[in-house]
Amino acid sequence: MLKISKIPDGEPVSTLFTATVDGENAPAKAIRVSAYPYNYGWPGHQRPEEQSEDSAYIAFESDKPVTIRVKPGREFCEAVVRPLSKGIKPEREGGGLVFTLEHPGQYSLELDGHHNNLHIFFDAPREYAEDGVIYYGPGVHNTGVVRLYSGDTVVIDRDAVVVGGFFAVDAENVKITGKGVIDGRYENRTNDTLLLAVDVQTWGHIDHGAEGFMKFMKRTDLMTGNIKLYNCRNCVIEGVICVDSAAWAVSCYACSDLHIDGIKEVGQWKYNTDGIDLMNCRDVLVENCFLRNYDDCMVLKGIKGWDGEDLYNITMRNLVIWCDWGRALEIGAETCADEYHGILFEDCDVIHAVFSMLDIQNGDRAYVHDVTFDNIRCEFTKYQQQDVLQTDMTVPYPDPQPAYQPRLIFIHGYTGQWSKDGIPGKTSDILFRNIMVYPDTGMTAPEIDICGFSEGHGVERVTFDGIFMNGKRLTRGDIKWTVGHHVGELDFI
Repeated sequence: MLKISKIPDGEPVSTLFTATVDGENAPAKAIRVSAYPYNYGWPGHQRPEEQSEDSAYIAFESDKPVTIRVKPGREFCEAVVRPLSKGIKPEREGGGLVFTLEHPGQYSLELDGHHNNLHIFFDAPREYAEDGVIYYGPGVHNTGVVRLYSGDTVVIDRDAVVVGGFFAVDAENVKITGKGVIDGRYENRTNDTLLLAVDVQTWGHIDHGAEGFMKFMKRTDLMTGNIKLYNCRNCVIEGVICVDSAAWAVSCYACSDLHIDGIKEVGQWKYNTDGIDLMNCRDVLVENCFLRNYDDCMVLKGIKGWDGEDLYNITMRNLVIWCDWGRALEIGAETCADEYHGILFEDCDVIHAVFSMLDIQNGDRAYVHDVTFDNIRCEFTKYQQQDVLQTDMTVPYPDPQPAYQPRLIFIHGYTGQWSKDGIPGKTSDILFRNIMVYPDTGMTAPEIDICGFSEGHGVERVTFDGIFMNGKRLTRGDIKWTVGHHVGELDFI
């Protein structure tokens, strides 16, 4: 059974590629993505569109392997399908390419580097009941911001685009599901809008209850992005494609018993468009997702105003990560909580990153411990561009850049720009196991950068149990190390 997502009338169709799935036309949706890692922070207005570029995606469901044929609209020399761990080798066929996808997942077809790529979203079939739910059928729905309440279920049809965002406050049993699109183009960030659900002027306490929090939202122009959940329980976010947010795309504050499964984030090129931010959450499973974001992708934060809750029992597995700015799989930098523990990143592919692949920044008071990165595959490409902080909006990105390689692992304790507690934390009992590095030919061994903050607030008991480069197990001497002060035992197996 093959079902290919259609593009509603009026929505942009890409001219970069034409594609078929098992011989059936698969329309490519046109999107904007970040063109290069050039970030101003916040200059008082949104990121200029000329810092983005054209890209596209196709989406479909099938219960069996599929054959993809793609004809690009340009000449090319090299073609690669990521994640590399899937072992997909595209073959030339006339002026195009053909390859087979054996299993559902998220893929990227890249020609002569990562620019102007084709994202491929292959889902297993699933039907959703339309009765008794908030259903968005085929077509474009201009909803704006929609509040959800306990027991609400949203279903977005595979051929639907919802131009709006969803949020819930102090709710339970909320579900946002379907294979359609949540499009954040309705929202515009300005100096008068609030990015985070906290009073950034005072970093004061936020009332987590629905009534008090709604008062807070009314007196602040709080942004929604694609999805936001505040103090919610037993909630599901599943399947949807999130595009063009003007803020953090999907963020959850002080939530518990949360399941995020199979969502795709793409077309996220504006300032601070983080992927999935879990703030002071517990008992969470995030799995089978694709995150391409212009800022940190999969992030666990502790935020002032919500910091009465610790972060624990959180598993993130089978994710495909493309980080256009910042850090790919991250704890921090804000760690306003007493503890982080029982954290597992497992079976993930980082296909592109800028600053670092696997990251712990302990910027506040938290004791971060018992964190595992297991079976993570990290790809390094010769086309990677250097991250540059922009200080003058009239100065273009300096291109070409020299060859650049992100850090593989970064662990730092510090107090700095993002620190809000004024109290340093500590980090210990961190395990990196079966970390696979796939660099392009000629690239050097990966870098590991570790530094504590002060006596009693350092980094201790970090274990590296298997770091492999193109299948070869690396020794301690193969790694490029940057080790600062207040770092305890580093066990390299």
